[in-house]
Amino acid sequence: MYVSPQERPFQTLASGLGGFGTGLDADLDGDTPLAFSPADAISRMMPPLLDPLGVGSAVAGGLSPLLQALGGLLQQLSQALGGSGGSCANAPQQYFGNASGSSTGDPHLAFSGNGTNAHWDSMNPHADLLDSNSFRGGFRLSTQTTAPNANGVTYNGSATVATRNGRERVTLDNAGNATVDRNGQTFALQDGQSYDLGGGERVSRGADGSLDITQRNARGGSIETTLRVDGQGVDVNVQAQNVRLGGDLVGGANGDGGAYPGPPELMPLPRVGAPPHARPPHHILEPVTPELEE
Repeated sequence: MYVSPQERPFQTLASGLGGFGTGLDADLDGDTPLAFSPADAISRMMPPLLDPLGVGSAVAGGLSPLLQALGGLLQQLSQALGGSGGSCANAPQQYFGNASGSSTGDPHLAFSGNGTNAHWDSMNPHADLLDSNSFRGGFRLSTQTTAPNANGVTYNGSATVATRNGRERVTLDNAGNATVDRNGQTFALQDGQSYDLGGGERVSRGADGSLDITQRNARGGSIETTLRVDGQGVDVNVQAQNVRLGGDLVGGANGDGGAYPGPPELMPLPRVGAPPHARPPHHILEPVTPELEE
């Protein structure tokens, strides 16, 4: 029997691998199983010339579990490379029992953890100053700088902690305005106010106007971020325990450039018409038939 393939034969496969749904909100350790949801439950057969062994009928029963496993591996690989929960880390994440980082002044960056204690300067904005996939929906800390003054110096004009795949954002700017954005709705934080944002996240504003944002998970991991207006800028200080971290602070401390990685090294293309490399002739060994003894 021959059944014509669908017009877009990869539609079902693409929706199965890309449609992770809410599974990406889970921690890397896999609290929530990966959801594999193809567009429909129809098993489409391949043309006879493309399916000489008749394996098309086994797609629905045998290939779907393989795709689920493959999808899980792809998710873990994406998270291991820093891409969890909407996070696109500049440095691969690594585990830290204890770590601290900061961006202060004009701005001076610092990071310590796992035997590293580094300090350097960067007056540019950092869309991914620090990130972590150890929390449901991820964690990302970013900074925006002011316009350079007459001496070319910038400061952190604002700092933002984003969680829940970016659906929750807590921001402090250098004018002292503290705001919380939840699912597109924004409200201001006054001195002395504190809110439980759910999912282990809590934000508090002190009497001095500083912001403390604490994120915890069920495995004892935590990140505590303190934002404080100091002069013309916002100072950022972070303390982390038992979590995976990545971003510009981790990259800069490891010496790979942080926010300024070099361009990837490209392999040279072969020249058109160039003779191939000389190789010794390859002789195919012929089978040897021993002479029969009389």
